[in-house]
Amino acid sequence: IDESDRRRGKLEIRTNIDGATVVQGLVSIRINSFEDVCQIWQEAIANRLDRLRLQGSDIRSYERNSNVITTIHIQSTNIATGVGTEGRLQFVDMAASDIMPNPLMKSSEYRACTDGELAKFSNKSIDAFNDVVDARCQFDRSVPYRNSTLTHLLRDSLEADAKVLLLCCVSSDEADLDNTLSALRFASRMQSVSIGKATKHIIGSKE
Repeated sequence: IDESDRRRGKLEIRTNIDGATVVQGLVSIRINSFEDVCQIWQEAIANRLDRLRLQGSDIRSYERNSNVITTIHIQSTNIATGVGTEGRLQFVDMAASDIMPNPLMKSSEYRACTDGELAKFSNKSIDAFNDVVDARCQFDRSVPYRNSTLTHLLRDSLEADAKVLLLCCVSSDEADLDNTLSALRFASRMQSVSIGKATKHIIGSKE
């Protein structure tokens, strides 16, 4: 990690020599158990809340209009053969995607039911994500991953050599009908995206 970038709080999305998407300046923490994951997650949430309070930000508005991405890099070794494998899990909570009555809603209409600048940026991310989904459904050679930070970060998870599981939250309450229909439409579109077949990544073997 570049210390000057850490002091400035600067994070840059890059593609490394292996073609993987990485975030320069991001802190990576080694973990060894599920309990470690829970502890780091709680610390991250607490740090974010403290930062928002210091900035005088509306915490509920920020939560509603922010994307949350958690990335876990996993390495394992077969103790019998010494063969190691590596992989990555990404958990994504998309901002406000569940309150859009219509996936074709215009930005001005969407901002009317959310809050200020945060809504503008979250809507841009959702629009960019929809553009990527459209391009993948149509098998376009050029996919606009770089149009937003969200899609740029998720590029590796939306191309070949990945598996994607979409958890769609729905409600049987009549008052939530618009949100449920919107979520189901989004899930239906995602189902049309052809990702490809995931492969095992070998990182070494016992001499």
